[in-house]
Amino acid sequence: DVLVLGQRLSRQDVADWADRYAAASADSQAATAAALDDAGENLTDAADQVDTARSELDRQVGVVLEQLETGESERVSAALLDPAYLAAQAEFDRALDGQIAGLAADLDDTTSAERLNELHSVTIALALFTAAIGAWAIFNRRLRRSRARLAEEHEQRLETEAELFQLQKMEALGMMADGVAHDVKNLTLIISESAKDVRATLPSEHPASLAVGRIEEATRQADDVARALLAFGRKD
Repeated sequence: DVLVLGQRLSRQDVADWADRYAAASADSQAATAAALDDAGENLTDAADQVDTARSELDRQVGVVLEQLETGESERVSAALLDPAYLAAQAEFDRALDGQIAGLAADLDDTTSAERLNELHSVTIALALFTAAIGAWAIFNRRLRRSRARLAEEHEQRLETEAELFQLQKMEALGMMADGVAHDVKNLTLIISESAKDVRATLPSEHPASLAVGRIEEATRQADDVARALLAFGRKD
């Protein structure tokens, strides 16, 4: 709405967006903490990198939200295309990928260890077989929950990136429409003024008067198209 239609957001709208981002950030922190609890110390470095990257991203998002509150599309565009904001996004993505890779490796290691423990238990005493199967079921449930949580976070991140990319495309389209509209208006002004000059030199019954009239009507229609493009590219 801000970038394409030029509408100013109310403070409540911006507050809602800020609250939604804060909730998503808190969920991400909770997911990182849960992954660290599951994986243990092997994932500490990756989790620290995610927390550091998230802090910088939170700061950059705060800048964007401040510009959204102004309702000025130029300032919003500059904030969304700021290299620092884009770099914070990219760094957070890299940190998340590192965490996912570390968790996957840790889960694979844990899986191997659990299988060896089960085999050892069966070798020592057949009576422990039932308990081992129970432990294996609990581990599998934990594994499925962790993988489902990571998959959901990844899907949410992809959706957010797609929405941001669409906003950036619409902003670029608006800028292009504004430039085209100015060019069209300049051309129609020259044609219209030239047609008026020609009409002023022709007798009222001159055969070319009809053609000049069609030229003037065409320039008026072209001017309407240019105004529509300006309305799309600006705040109308």
